[in-house]
Amino acid sequence: MKLKNLFLFILFNLLCNPLIWSQSSSSVVSQGDGYEVIRLILLFIGLVLFIVIFVLGNTLSASYKNFMKNKLQVFVPWSAIILLSFISLTPHKVSAQSSFIINKFVQIPFDVWVYLIILLLEILVIVFLSNKIRSLIIIEPKAIQESKDSWLVKLFYKLNNFKPIEEEASFDVGHDYDGIRELDNKTPAWWNWSFLFSFVFAILYMYRYHIAHSAPLPLEELKIAQTEAAIKKAEYLKNAAEMVDETNVRMSDAAGIEIGATLFAKNCVVCHGAKGEGGIGPNMTDNYWIHKGSLKDIFYSVKYGWPQNGMKGWSEDFSPSEIAHVSSYVKTLVGTNPPNQKEKQGEVFKELEQTTDSSVISIDTIGK
Repeated sequence: MKLKNLFLFILFNLLCNPLIWSQSSSSVVSQGDGYEVIRLILLFIGLVLFIVIFVLGNTLSASYKNFMKNKLQVFVPWSAIILLSFISLTPHKVSAQSSFIINKFVQIPFDVWVYLIILLLEILVIVFLSNKIRSLIIIEPKAIQESKDSWLVKLFYKLNNFKPIEEEASFDVGHDYDGIRELDNKTPAWWNWSFLFSFVFAILYMYRYHIAHSAPLPLEELKIAQTEAAIKKAEYLKNAAEMVDETNVRMSDAAGIEIGATLFAKNCVVCHGAKGEGGIGPNMTDNYWIHKGSLKDIFYSVKYGWPQNGMKGWSEDFSPSEIAHVSSYVKTLVGTNPPNQKEKQGEVFKELEQTTDSSVISIDTIGK
């Protein structure tokens, strides 16, 4: 039963129902039996239940076509139409012949009983349809799941334009090579769109990088990145200049050694001589050292001193970078052979590791 027929049926019942279109004259009112309102309520409930039957019948027929389409879809709606039409056309005037006596206290008109019976039948039909739908949901879920692929499988087949093997004959071009048949499969849509996207991307890339020059090429990007890294490194070394100590000290460059010479002339010549030849303190120009002669050892001696030998520590007077410059300058004095050298003290020291250019610290990256 179509939805259009349902609306026509409801309209037909409303137009033909004598309860709605009966005249409200005084004579009619005087002949009423007091059940007019009840009849209207029962009619309304009957129509509502009929709509429910219509919806359930269509639902069941859609999921159980072979049975419902031939039986329930035809039998149930039209049976309800006939019964409700009968109710709508039933006269509702009260007379001695049209009344059914329940007992000596209550008298219910016959047509009201018919309404109640029809409502009961509609409720039974609704229960029947509901149970049928419920049984389909419970009994056949596995069969439905086995017959239907998941949405991922469907999406995969759709994206690749796959067709079932039963339809191979429709796109078989008729070429057979040693039992291998040639099929006219269409290129998947995603492949075509990917190719189109790569083509458009190549045009935009060529225009931006080789025509408009609005973005740097890979080698130019490398140079820019190296420049930025050098700036960041210099900034880091500048901020970390005072983190130098006896474990990581490096040989200063020419500018740093010059600063070390100035500091040596102001603070160290009293004990070690103007040219490091020695005096109260030991000679700095030979290969004999009391406390070893590597750059790290000299840095340690300048920083902490040797109070037992009369040398103070300069950590409170010099910054770590200044101690590094002074130590580097002292390292350059070895082998200069100035006049009036003090006698040898300590033991011969040989450098185990030669100082390389990579160990030189520039004065530009280390503050005073």
